[in-house]
Amino acid sequence: MKHRSRRKLFFPVGLISLTLFPILGFQKLAELYIERKTHPNCIELNFTPSRGQFFNKEYSIKKIKKKRRYKTFYLTSDTTINREILNRARLLLNNIKKKKDVRNGVHFAFNNSTKYQDYIKAIDFCFEKFPSVFVLNNNDIWAMYVEIDTSNYPKKILDAYRRKRKL
Repeated sequence: MKHRSRRKLFFPVGLISLTLFPILGFQKLAELYIERKTHPNCIELNFTPSRGQFFNKEYSIKKIKKKRRYKTFYLTSDTTINREILNRARLLLNNIKKKKDVRNGVHFAFNNSTKYQDYIKAIDFCFEKFPSVFVLNNNDIWAMYVEIDTSNYPKKILDAYRRKRKL
Protein backbone atom coordinates (compact mmCIF):
# COMPACT_ATOMS: atom_id res chain seq x y z
CA MET A 1 0.00 0.00 0.00
CA LYS A 2 1.23 3.43 -0.94
CA HIS A 3 1.50 5.94 1.88
CA ARG A 4 0.79 9.58 0.93
CA SER A 5 1.82 12.50 3.00
CA ARG A 6 -1.02 14.92 3.60
CA ARG A 7 1.37 17.83 3.64
CA LYS A 8 2.05 17.46 -0.03
CA LEU A 9 -1.64 17.75 -0.89
CA PHE A 10 -2.19 21.02 0.98
CA PHE A 11 1.14 22.62 0.20
CA PRO A 12 0.07 24.70 -2.90
CA VAL A 13 -3.21 25.82 -1.30
CA GLY A 14 -1.41 26.77 1.90
CA LEU A 15 1.19 28.83 0.06
CA ILE A 16 -1.44 30.65 -1.94
CA SER A 17 -3.44 31.49 1.18
CA LEU A 18 -0.31 32.56 3.08
CA THR A 19 0.54 35.03 0.31
CA LEU A 20 -2.93 36.35 -0.53
CA PHE A 21 -4.52 36.80 2.90
CA PRO A 22 -1.92 39.25 4.26
CA ILE A 23 -2.02 41.28 1.04
CA LEU A 24 -5.81 41.50 1.10
CA GLY A 25 -5.81 42.21 4.83
CA PHE A 26 -3.31 45.06 4.56
CA GLN A 27 -5.21 46.52 1.64
CA LYS A 28 -8.45 46.51 3.66
CA LEU A 29 -6.69 48.05 6.67
CA ALA A 30 -5.23 50.79 4.47
CA GLU A 31 -8.68 51.60 3.05
CA LEU A 32 -10.22 51.78 6.52
CA TYR A 33 -7.37 53.95 7.78
CA ILE A 34 -7.73 56.40 4.90
CA GLU A 35 -11.51 56.52 5.34
CA ARG A 36 -11.27 57.27 9.06
CA LYS A 37 -8.28 59.59 9.18
CA THR A 38 -8.61 61.85 6.16
CA HIS A 39 -10.16 65.22 6.75
CA PRO A 40 -11.12 67.75 4.12
CA ASN A 41 -8.38 70.35 3.98
CA CYS A 42 -10.29 72.89 1.99
CA ILE A 43 -13.78 74.11 1.28
CA GLU A 44 -14.82 74.97 -2.24
CA LEU A 45 -16.65 78.30 -2.27
CA ASN A 46 -18.40 79.75 -5.29
CA PHE A 47 -19.33 83.41 -5.39
CA THR A 48 -22.47 84.58 -7.11
CA PRO A 49 -22.00 86.96 -10.01
CA SER A 50 -23.14 90.36 -8.79
CA ARG A 51 -22.61 92.25 -12.04
CA GLY A 52 -22.79 91.53 -15.71
CA GLN A 53 -24.62 88.98 -17.77
CA PHE A 54 -24.52 85.35 -16.81
CA PHE A 55 -26.26 82.24 -18.04
CA ASN A 56 -28.96 81.73 -15.40
CA LYS A 57 -30.97 84.63 -14.02
CA GLU A 58 -32.86 82.35 -11.60
CA TYR A 59 -29.92 82.17 -9.18
CA SER A 60 -29.02 85.84 -9.16
CA ILE A 61 -28.51 87.57 -5.82
CA LYS A 62 -31.56 89.79 -6.40
CA LYS A 63 -33.85 86.75 -6.60
CA ILE A 64 -32.27 85.21 -3.51
CA LYS A 65 -32.87 88.41 -1.53
CA LYS A 66 -36.54 88.61 -2.56
CA LYS A 67 -37.48 85.02 -1.72
CA ARG A 68 -36.98 85.29 2.08
CA ARG A 69 -36.93 87.66 5.01
CA TYR A 70 -33.38 87.97 6.29
CA LYS A 71 -32.25 89.03 9.73
CA THR A 72 -29.11 91.11 9.15
CA PHE A 73 -26.07 90.89 11.39
CA TYR A 74 -23.46 93.62 10.85
CA LEU A 75 -19.89 92.68 11.71
CA THR A 76 -17.24 95.31 12.44
CA SER A 77 -13.50 95.29 13.06
CA ASP A 78 -13.92 94.54 16.81
CA THR A 79 -13.60 90.78 17.37
CA THR A 80 -15.20 90.73 20.84
CA ILE A 81 -18.38 92.34 19.57
CA ASN A 82 -18.29 90.13 16.47
CA ARG A 83 -18.11 87.00 18.66
CA GLU A 84 -21.41 87.92 20.34
CA ILE A 85 -23.03 88.84 17.03
CA LEU A 86 -21.86 85.59 15.41
CA ASN A 87 -23.17 83.52 18.32
CA ARG A 88 -26.61 85.12 18.01
CA ALA A 89 -26.57 84.55 14.26
CA ARG A 90 -25.48 80.94 14.79
CA LEU A 91 -28.38 80.28 17.17
CA LEU A 92 -30.85 81.83 14.76
CA LEU A 93 -29.49 79.92 11.76
CA ASN A 94 -29.51 76.59 13.61
CA ASN A 95 -33.05 77.31 14.81
CA ILE A 96 -34.13 78.01 11.21
CA LYS A 97 -32.61 74.74 10.04
CA LYS A 98 -34.05 72.79 12.97
CA LYS A 99 -37.57 74.07 12.33
CA LYS A 100 -37.08 73.74 8.55
CA ASP A 101 -38.18 77.34 8.07
CA VAL A 102 -38.17 78.26 4.39
CA ARG A 103 -39.36 81.84 4.89
CA ASN A 104 -36.53 83.26 7.01
CA GLY A 105 -32.77 83.49 6.63
CA VAL A 106 -29.64 85.05 8.07
CA HIS A 107 -27.62 87.80 6.40
CA PHE A 108 -24.03 88.43 7.51
CA ALA A 109 -22.81 91.87 6.44
CA PHE A 110 -19.05 92.47 6.73
CA ASN A 111 -17.05 95.69 6.68
CA ASN A 112 -13.83 95.95 4.74
CA SER A 113 -12.05 96.09 8.11
CA THR A 114 -13.61 92.89 9.51
CA LYS A 115 -11.06 90.27 10.51
CA TYR A 116 -10.66 87.22 8.30
CA GLN A 117 -11.20 84.88 11.26
CA ASP A 118 -14.72 86.27 11.72
CA TYR A 119 -15.47 85.63 8.05
CA ILE A 120 -14.27 82.02 8.39
CA LYS A 121 -16.32 81.56 11.59
CA ALA A 122 -19.44 82.72 9.78
CA ILE A 123 -18.80 80.21 6.99
CA ASP A 124 -18.21 77.47 9.59
CA PHE A 125 -21.53 78.32 11.24
CA CYS A 126 -23.24 77.99 7.87
CA PHE A 127 -21.77 74.47 7.52
CA GLU A 128 -22.74 73.48 11.07
CA LYS A 129 -26.17 71.93 10.41
CA PHE A 130 -27.45 70.11 7.34
CA PRO A 131 -28.15 71.39 4.70
CA SER A 132 -25.40 73.98 4.34
CA VAL A 133 -27.00 76.38 1.89
CA PHE A 134 -25.57 79.88 1.72
CA VAL A 135 -24.61 82.42 -0.90
CA LEU A 136 -21.45 84.53 -0.89
CA ASN A 137 -21.70 87.90 -2.55
CA ASN A 138 -19.10 90.66 -2.18
CA ASN A 139 -18.93 91.32 1.60
CA ASP A 140 -22.13 89.46 2.42
CA ILE A 141 -23.23 85.93 3.24
CA TRP A 142 -26.87 84.98 2.78
CA ALA A 143 -27.67 81.76 4.70
CA MET A 144 -30.99 79.92 4.53
CA TYR A 145 -32.76 76.58 4.74
CA VAL A 146 -33.74 74.79 1.55
CA GLU A 147 -35.59 71.49 1.48
CA ILE A 148 -33.35 68.81 0.01
CA ASP A 149 -34.43 65.37 -1.13
CA THR A 150 -32.15 62.93 0.71
CA SER A 151 -33.55 59.77 -0.87
CA ASN A 152 -30.59 59.50 -3.27
CA TYR A 153 -27.92 60.22 -0.63
CA PRO A 154 -25.60 57.33 0.30
CA LYS A 155 -26.60 55.64 3.56
CA LYS A 156 -23.11 56.16 5.06
CA ILE A 157 -23.34 59.93 4.71
CA LEU A 158 -26.84 60.12 6.16
CA ASP A 159 -25.86 57.90 9.10
CA ALA A 160 -22.82 60.07 9.77
CA TYR A 161 -25.04 63.19 9.79
CA ARG A 162 -27.46 61.49 12.19
CA ARG A 163 -24.65 60.44 14.52
CA LYS A 164 -23.29 63.98 14.59
CA ARG A 165 -26.86 65.29 15.08
CA LYS A 166 -26.60 67.46 11.99
CA LEU A 167 -29.64 65.95 10.29
